[in-house]
Order: sequence, then structure tokens, then C-alpha cells
Amino acid sequence: MTTLIRRYSNKHNHDIEYLISFLRGRFAYYKPLSIVLGANDRKEYKGNASINHMYINLAKITSARDLIETIAHEFVHVKQFDRYELGYDDNGELTWHGVTIEDSVTAPWELDAMFETINIEKELDIIAAVW
Repeated sequence: MTTLIRRYSNKHNHDIEYLISFLRGRFAYYKPLSIVLGANDRKEYKGNASINHMYINLAKITSARDLIETIAHEFVHVKQFDRYELGYDDNGELTWHGVTIEDSVTAPWELDAMFETINIEKELDIIAAVW
């Protein structure tokens, strides 16, 4: 189980590793994981994920709590890809359980990630308290 964190700043390095360790246990995901912490004002999103990889856009993060929630949300997407719940069709469009979904804002994978993050909110509160 390897976690590679690449970023332009060392801020919160230990805290992020602790958070990822918690999320790995919570979602039973122990494969190698690459996390890129970048900053791009031109991107609209806070983060994105694929199998074994997540990108967090620090330019859109407003607080330590926001960072924690975004990492947890994107971690759920990593889990979804790993379990073949979320994937891509032959045209590169996102699929949910093999069905292509056009609207990614209200897509089932986003609702699932929001729900999963809400389910661990108390644990995230504890983690945020020590940041």
C-alpha cells in the first residue's frame, strides 16, 4: 500500500497521510494511490479522480475542512473506479455500472460520493479539529 503525494507545497503533508490512512480503512482500498495537489484557477472543479489517482485543485479549496471533504469525496471516486462501478465507455464518456450518463452534475457517482462523505462526517470533524 503506497501513497504518493505530489504537490507544490509541503503544508498538511502528515495530515493528508493520516486522512488517506483513515479513508483506506473505511473504504477497504489498499492499492497504490497517487495524489497530486496542484493549483489551477482556470479549472472549475475542486478535484477529480480515476483508478489509483486523484488530483486536488488547491486554487478552489477555501479551508482545511474543504480540503478534507474534497479528498474524501475524490477518494470515493477512486473506490468506485476500482470496483468497476464507475468507468468509461468506448467513446470516453463516464459510465455508472456500465450505463453511459450524460449529466455529470447529478450523476449517480456524484450522489454516491456525497452520500459516502456525509456518512463519515463525524470522523472528518475529528480529523479537521487537529489540522
